[in-house]
Amino acid sequence: MHWVVLVFFIREQNISAFPSPETREVKSLQTGPYAVVRHPLYTSVLLQGLLFTLMSWSYAPLVGFGITAGALAVKMPIEVRGPYHQDPDVAAEYRAYMQRVPVRVIPFIW
Repeated sequence: MHWVVLVFFIREQNISAFPSPETREVKSLQTGPYAVVRHPLYTSVLLQGLLFTLMSWSYAPLVGFGITAGALAVKMPIEVRGPYHQDPDVAAEYRAYMQRVPVRVIPFIW
């Protein structure tokens, strides 16, 4: 029964592995944690990986942390050129946001 609700929710929300821009007006979120870093979810993923490495006292999670950090470093510039930024209005707004918030993931570092 729960899967039926999930299927209808996903269908109604237009959730996809390959999202496409919607026709409604799109604005980038610039408040809350987005006012400090441009990718707060990536910050939380890296923090969680670092804490898991410290918690387990093993080198294996450290390797995973390095792979995750490398993948995010490659992914972030690709996202900037994504479909939402093809719209001139959104691209101009995001460029202004990038100048206001130069920190991508970790304040004062990266």
